[in-house]
Amino acid sequence: MEPATREFVPALNGRSFYNLTLSPIARAGAVLSLHDATAQHELNQAKSDMVSLISHELRTPLTSIRGYSDMLLKYNLVQEKGKDFLATIIDESGRLNQLIQSFLDIAYIESGRQKITKSEFDIGPLLKDMISVLGPVAAEKQIAIEVPADAATTRVLADRLLLYQALTNLVTNAIKYSPPATTVRIGMANGNGRIRFQISDQGFGIPIEEASKIFEKFYRRANKETREQSGFGLGLAFVKEVAIRHGGDILVESKVGKGSVFTLWIPNL
Repeated sequence: MEPATREFVPALNGRSFYNLTLSPIARAGAVLSLHDATAQHELNQAKSDMVSLISHELRTPLTSIRGYSDMLLKYNLVQEKGKDFLATIIDESGRLNQLIQSFLDIAYIESGRQKITKSEFDIGPLLKDMISVLGPVAAEKQIAIEVPADAATTRVLADRLLLYQALTNLVTNAIKYSPPATTVRIGMANGNGRIRFQISDQGFGIPIEEASKIFEKFYRRANKETREQSGFGLGLAFVKEVAIRHGGDILVESKVGKGSVFTLWIPNL
């Protein structure tokens, strides 16, 4: 059994951070250690705040670039040859804006400023909203999306928006990295005080040595299938943060050439 580490924040001041590690010892019990991680946490927070500030500042000139480029095309103010150049500028500024927004989303939730507002709601309408957005994307690749039959009768205690974003990221990835004419399945299990969402695909799969790395920010596999798809390596890191902030986790099981199963679980008490 591997050592387990959790972040511990004393309730007295909320400003100190410790790493609590439980290390099993064969036939002798376990060792519990406590490490003061306040300085490291403050450094990480400072780096996150700096990057967030820079990201915010980048959005103003980026909005101007996109806006003026749109106007040049709309009012036909450039020659035909220049329209292709403008179209590229618009596309690339859109990608940059998406990168900035993705980074701001994860930086905001990592900082703790994103408050988790839990409420009890039916999961059926949430999945319906998600399918209405992702269905056309899947249809372009002739990919079918299957939803659990009991979704309409299952209630969840969670932050609705964050759960929607997390599940959307998982299903989007499943569609993106699956070959045409396959199926993406959304499974669900509710019991033992937890609700589990399983996103299964018939995609390219992930080697076991990379399975733990894919939840790190900006990590992207250096393979042909990944290079052919746009992305920034932030989606799964965001899903991981959402799970942790709810008191849950995300796991992956995968076989190369067979597909992957991502399991997102959170308490449902």
